[in-house]
Amino acid sequence: MTKKLKPVAIAPELENNELSKAQKTFNQLIKQIEKRRATLMEWEVVAPRVQQRVIEELLPLANTLDNKLTKFVQALDHAH
Repeated sequence: MTKKLKPVAIAPELENNELSKAQKTFNQLIKQIEKRRATLMEWEVVAPRVQQRVIEELLPLANTLDNKLTKFVQALDHAH
């Protein structure tokens, strides 16, 4: 597991109007990073399950489709 990091912010206890424009921008960007980090953590949990479903369900179907298409093309060739 990853260690929960405390978000960085410039003087979070100050009122927004006491911060400079650059400081407000910095804090806004830090919030965006935190949201994206949370989304990434969710994907890291879901991704292995998705990969497993692809292996178990989609690959066999793709192989079956490939085999059927091969037989279809061979039947067309034979009919020609």
